[in-house]
Amino acid sequence: MEPLFTYSPIIPPLIQEKLGQYSLILQQLLWQRGIEDATTAELFLHPDYDTELYNPLLLHDIKFACTRIHKAIKNKEKVA
Repeated sequence: MEPLFTYSPIIPPLIQEKLGQYSLILQQLLWQRGIEDATTAELFLHPDYDTELYNPLLLHDIKFACTRIHKAIKNKEKVA
């Protein structure tokens, strides 16, 4: 039977040094998300919501989805 979970490799010492201001658990989580320095970590942990969020209107078929949801609400359909 295959294991249900895997262990992530240990953070390289250089990355641990760069993320040294954070706890070991947070360092591991940041590293697993590809964050390897304190500057990038700060942007990830404390984003500027006015400038750094993805524009949802750029999502594929978003206008179709909005139209369909609006129709479902108007017709009192369940939306799952």
